[in-house]
Amino acid sequence: MLRAGVSLPALMKLLGHHNANLTLLHVEVTQQDLQREYQAALLPPRHRMPVPPALKSDAASASSADATAVRTAIASALRLMDLYPQLQAPSRADRQIRLLSLRLTRIRSIFEKLSSGPDGEK
Repeated sequence: MLRAGVSLPALMKLLGHHNANLTLLHVEVTQQDLQREYQAALLPPRHRMPVPPALKSDAASASSADATAVRTAIASALRLMDLYPQLQAPSRADRQIRLLSLRLTRIRSIFEKLSSGPDGEK
């Protein structure tokens, strides 16, 4: 099953084992298995999400800023802040980034209320 792509934790659950040592007693790991796993680890990760497009900083984009552009900018900033901890090693700044993300979420909520029309339409 390991050669078919089932992970060791999943195989443990399937076999009803509570620790990996018992599962490893029933599994034969060959040199070919080790080489395949090593080569797979060298490949670039497939699970990374694309980073949102960068915001333009020129004067032309500032003059055409409307509610939709602000919403897009805030959404992009929030997405980048969600990705940042995943791409960096864990650090003490992670808590501060989460707090900043919460603040930006509140700002987005307030902006949505301000930008909606008197009848609640955007």
